[in-house]
Amino acid sequence: MPWKPVPTTTGAWWLPQNVTADRYYFDQSFAEAVVDLARRGGYGRLLDVGAGVGRYVGFYRARGLEASGI
Repeated sequence: MPWKPVPTTTGAWWLPQNVTADRYYFDQSFAEAVVDLARRGGYGRLLDVGAGVGRYVGFYRARGLEASGI
């Protein structure tokens, strides 16, 4: 990995500006399973804790779920 997250005093971290979403792993099978479980459970809102650059949040939103990431 040519880049490293920079830790802060709060425990959060910053990424260098040249880091893009394509450098984050995305498991589509996992994301589809989450969407399926949310729909079967009647949940319309999801919270992704540790969302990074928001790839899963974007996936969930594109499938009609209300999603937020932190």
